[in-house]
Amino acid sequence: MVRPMPAFSSLATDSDSSFAGQVVVVTGDSDDAGFDGVVSLLLSGSDGVASEAMLDVASLVPGSDVSYKPFGRAANDVFGISMEDVGQISNALVRINATGSQTSW
Repeated sequence: MVRPMPAFSSLATDSDSSFAGQVVVVTGDSDDAGFDGVVSLLLSGSDGVASEAMLDVASLVPGSDVSYKPFGRAANDVFGISMEDVGQISNALVRINATGSQTSW
């Protein structure tokens, strides 16, 4: 599950028409929960489409528990993203590439 930020206006906007924010991904806690693979996020809105942002260990926010891989069982992962400003966000695409032993999303 991807939880949106409380308000898009809380995204930090800088002068080069980009924004930074956080994406929170909560993984279930059933016995077979978890995902091995590559996950990315693509946002589009009233002003266009942003470049794809990877959700991986490198993008976990400071203070995140990196003793496990992202998307592990019962994980609550917080990723920092920075991408082009798309205006009012209208669509979010989560792209997965299953590459390990836990490939169900």
